[in-house]
Amino acid sequence: MAIEQYTESLTLKEMKCTIGENPFGYVFPQGDVSSVDKIEELLKRAGGKPKECELDDYTQGGNGKAKPEYVITFNDDIHTIIVVECKNTAKKHCSIDLNKPSGFAVDGVLYYAKFLKQEYNVIAIAVSGTSVDNMKVDTYYWQKGQEQYSSLKKAKDIILEPKNYIELIKGNKLKKAYSLDEIRNTAIDMHNSLREIKVTEAHKPIFIAGILIALNDEDFLKSYSMLSSYKLVMQNIQNAIENVLRRVILKTVE
Repeated sequence: MAIEQYTESLTLKEMKCTIGENPFGYVFPQGDVSSVDKIEELLKRAGGKPKECELDDYTQGGNGKAKPEYVITFNDDIHTIIVVECKNTAKKHCSIDLNKPSGFAVDGVLYYAKFLKQEYNVIAIAVSGTSVDNMKVDTYYWQKGQEQYSSLKKAKDIILEPKNYIELIKGNKLKKAYSLDEIRNTAIDMHNSLREIKVTEAHKPIFIAGILIALNDEDFLKSYSMLSSYKLVMQNIQNAIENVLRRVILKTVE
């Protein structure tokens, strides 16, 4: 197996999907989109990724066949697609000017996206590296017919499930389906973390319940990852709990 295929396999694993039919839609590998005429025509215009091409240059299509690692379509949003490009090392993640499509993941996925966005809203994902610990991920959103794309910062260096990219561009909360192993591992990690900060067995349920309540406060949800100390986190958790409970009480009174 070529090393780049490890990156491709990692991407599908993190997305929790498989090549072919999925509950949300379809995953097409290596530009094999013959069943979708519109996408096939757009990829024909793109052709194989050229060694060098400016992002605003639509006159130059590459020789050969366009082969993005994956093109993903959605059953309930036929106007939006995902295109994915992978490289086996972070050194090949992106060039300075984003104008070397064949050599870099970001350059390549934006090259395909600029053609695909002529007919679709395109979520363009560049993945480089062969493990979750060393991978680089950048995700972009290029709306149909627009000249400029935007970077999806919340998806920086992580791979989401396909439907969560739709939630992300809509500004909705992300949803994650956890396996039993993931739940078990998270519980073990949480147990060890609470033990390190000397939370007693009797207080653990109260502490965890407090965190879950605090996460219902939008301000806390958006800011907790940027808090610089344990003391600040605890102060903000307390404030968030008070805010949430106050809202619940007011709603009950009304």
